[in-house]
Amino acid sequence: MPHSSGGGSSVGGTHGGSAGSSGYYRSSKTYFEGSRLFYYYEGNVLHRIYLSGSPKAAKKSNILSLVILSIVFLAAIFVFVFSQYRNPKKLNTTFTTNDIVITDTNNIIDDESKTKLNNTLEIFLDKTGIAPAVIFISNDEWKTTYSSLEKYAYHEYVKLFNDEDHWLIVYSSDKDRVDANWSFEGMQGDNTDSILSERITDNFNNEIYNSLKTKNSPFESINKAFSNLNETVMESGFYTSAIVVVIYVAIEIAVIFGIVGSIKGLLKMSKYSNAVEVKADSKIARCELCGTEYIVGVVTRCPKCKASLPGDDSDKENKNES
Repeated sequence: MPHSSGGGSSVGGTHGGSAGSSGYYRSSKTYFEGSRLFYYYEGNVLHRIYLSGSPKAAKKSNILSLVILSIVFLAAIFVFVFSQYRNPKKLNTTFTTNDIVITDTNNIIDDESKTKLNNTLEIFLDKTGIAPAVIFISNDEWKTTYSSLEKYAYHEYVKLFNDEDHWLIVYSSDKDRVDANWSFEGMQGDNTDSILSERITDNFNNEIYNSLKTKNSPFESINKAFSNLNETVMESGFYTSAIVVVIYVAIEIAVIFGIVGSIKGLLKMSKYSNAVEVKADSKIARCELCGTEYIVGVVTRCPKCKASLPGDDSDKENKNES
């Protein structure tokens, strides 16, 4: 269905057209609800740490998060570049100059102006494949039936055209008056969106509005806007806006924070890679030879001097042989 391409008025300015989370891994030197106790060595020093899950599971989670966030980071760049690059193609239509519509039921433009406007619209049709239409009406023609000029323009588009390949511009003012209580509205078919982007139509509307505000006639304003549009409408290039850049930069910064967090998590979990889960009441003793601490019943050889510790199977075997 056709939709508004925006417009403007003498009192209101212009307006535009209508157009899961990863788990949190926690570690602490003190107990917290749901935590499990682990012991690990840093050098030859024994440490205890409470973790919300096994270090291996945390490492896998951080690696997965890092991979996913990296993909999101690169994908966001690709989407930004792809979505902001404009390469319009002429519509595959069979319109001729006979399909151009210019009507004036308010008697505000002369025949010479209509001819000049028609010539400009012919160039637009030839370049884009979009059939343009410009209608000049009085405010009385729509205010008695419709609540807005946009609704009138939509109704006229549907009544006049049975396709999505036209662009209708409606200019309205007081009866038999060129510049009293004026307003204008555009209505474009869906197939024109690839050419008549929001940036294009916003610039077009602003040009008409600024020209009308300086007391130029509606013919001069609309004709000049179309004439300038003909020069650039089919140009390819990278176009964006400040708000779009800000949004994408904000997204990328958030993703970067996530990537940094995942890397920090991996580095943090690396020192817990050999951590052993034990009961809260596990006993700690010291090696009789070097004094290094160990967990009774878990560590069987001293991590520093490698001496057999009480409970070591090799120690039992030596005792049996003697």
